[in-house]
Amino acid sequence: PPEHDGQLLTGDVVVGAEGPVAVAAHDAPAGGPADCLGVPRALRHNREEMVFQSIQYKPFRFIRKSVMHSEIKEAMLALLREFVKTETELIIEKAGRMYRLKYKDIIYVTSEKHNLHIVCLNDVHTIRSKLSDFEEKLTANMFIRSHVGYLVNPLYICSIGDKKIMLDNNSEVPISRSRLEEVKEKYLNYIRSK
Repeated sequence: PPEHDGQLLTGDVVVGAEGPVAVAAHDAPAGGPADCLGVPRALRHNREEMVFQSIQYKPFRFIRKSVMHSEIKEAMLALLREFVKTETELIIEKAGRMYRLKYKDIIYVTSEKHNLHIVCLNDVHTIRSKLSDFEEKLTANMFIRSHVGYLVNPLYICSIGDKKIMLDNNSEVPISRSRLEEVKEKYLNYIRSK
């Protein structure tokens, strides 16, 4: 998540008359919604089926209302762990030079023929390699294999559909039908593990 000062914004997952999901923010900073940018959110809910529809709000955690007291404590501990987590990097060689890419800056990785395209926040690195050479390192750092040629950083997932993942940078990444449930499960595990 973006850098912040230890605040945790909480809100309820609410279903409207037509069915869309909304989030009612309860503990917003004094300056209103503008002051909420970059503040991790913990969403409270009592309907677990609404979790995937509320991904667009970028929750740091989901907290079930039925066990709110124990899960809010766990969410705060996870937030503290996030502060002390060490920066991890992927080292690549490109045109005879070594580059260190922070995992949190990599949006997704795709393979095309014998090339890997590592799409980062501010650059795209193309190197001659196989996705399988990097898969173990990336999946160990929570990247999700959505398709035979794609690994996605869950930090940038905006929504998960039946055939594609929409990312924060408006990119779309395909999902194989055979991987759809696995992608959803791994994304939920990512949210819960933060």
